[in-house]
Amino acid sequence: MSGNWQRSLASGKIVTSHIMTFPVRSGLVFCALAVLASCSRPTGLAPADVLQRASRASRDIESAHFTAHVVYDGLSGGQKPVHAVIDAEGRMQRGGQQLAFSVQASGTDASQAAWQGKADVVIAGEDDVYVMLREITLPPSGPLPQEMIASFLNQWWHLPPSGAPAARPDVTPDPQMLRMQADIVDVVRDRGFAKVHGRTTYHYDVKLNREKLAAFLAEVAKERKQPADPAAVKKLTESLDATGELWIDADTFYVQGIQWKLTSGEQKEPMTVTVQLDITDFQDSEPITPPKDSKLLPLSPLDLLPSGLLPH
Repeated sequence: MSGNWQRSLASGKIVTSHIMTFPVRSGLVFCALAVLASCSRPTGLAPADVLQRASRASRDIESAHFTAHVVYDGLSGGQKPVHAVIDAEGRMQRGGQQLAFSVQASGTDASQAAWQGKADVVIAGEDDVYVMLREITLPPSGPLPQEMIASFLNQWWHLPPSGAPAARPDVTPDPQMLRMQADIVDVVRDRGFAKVHGRTTYHYDVKLNREKLAAFLAEVAKERKQPADPAAVKKLTESLDATGELWIDADTFYVQGIQWKLTSGEQKEPMTVTVQLDITDFQDSEPITPPKDSKLLPLSPLDLLPSGLLPH
């Protein structure tokens, strides 16, 4: 009996010891997991610090994939309303010097006639632009007969140098453009962290700061060794109002997402533009090469646009 009692007592001590030490061990494990979690969670930085880091990070971007959605509403000459919706998807290389993307667009011109089109675009250099029209339908009052337009379909066309700049869109993720997002805004609301494309991002409501925009444009002109035009900058910014949202990667500080609503109060031709841009696959985009078997386009790309779509 004595031996059995001693064995029972010893077993009880062991069980009691396990019961007493379980909370301690569990607590240590929980603390260790908490420390590991805190190491992987981004530290909250002030919005000004995040924007500074995003501006610096944008200078290092060599390649990326992007999607863009743009809606334009405005008044053309004679106060006639025009409307356009543009969707694009593609990639950029060499810090934005090269672009390859597909675009589809539709809308109504100044006569309220509908138009639509689809195209592939390759920008191999500043004056080295290629376009393949997949589909285009213009109103009967358009600049060119539909039969003539049909002869340009499904063929790569090399744009003449004079037409190349007009083909470069302003909503692709050129690092200069991404840097501008961080350099010209004021944060009006910090929404904390948000998941975008599986990445943790800083999420901000922002508005355009006209003084910062003027300073940024002057700096860009200096970097490109171009003459600054303060009068043109003032005219551009004095009637422009813009609000939007930014999503900035909490690890790399690359701009992952952009939304803007721009309004111009210019009396002659007011307009509203909304832009949504998503950027992914940074530094991991396929090379861009000029298409083979292209032909020189025998007219200006502007000749294919609906009449009255562009402001005068």
